[in-house]
Amino acid sequence: MGASIAGLFLILALYLAADLKPPAQGVWLILPRESKSPECGDGRTEVIHWGHDGQVWINEERVGVARAPAKVAEIMENRAEKVIFLIPSANISVQDVADLAARVNASVDDLHIGMVTNQQMKSLTRTDHGMTWTPIDCMGWPQSAMIKR
Repeated sequence: MGASIAGLFLILALYLAADLKPPAQGVWLILPRESKSPECGDGRTEVIHWGHDGQVWINEERVGVARAPAKVAEIMENRAEKVIFLIPSANISVQDVADLAARVNASVDDLHIGMVTNQQMKSLTRTDHGMTWTPIDCMGWPQSAMIKR
């Protein structure tokens, strides 16, 4: 009887050894699809400027209040991190700012909108070697704001 049990274990061991596959080796590659959009998501900081004259710009392109949500959706289409900053001038009403922010937010899933005040713009502005710039993308985000909902 001991020999039959040992034989059974030997057959079972051979069966399991024959069925074992070598562990996979290599790297998984994901082949992304080519974008059909002219806005390829270059990671550039996108900023909505709402000037004192009522004009709305996204970076250096004047888009207007009505076209801003669609333009933001186009820009963010291929972005992994969907972040835009909104800088309203001092004479734009809180209601108008809230309305634009709501419409822009509705145009893009998981969009993070950072509103930058005029005071923050003044304190962020840097001048070096005759060049003046505002490193808006250096502003920190609260960790809770970046958590996917």
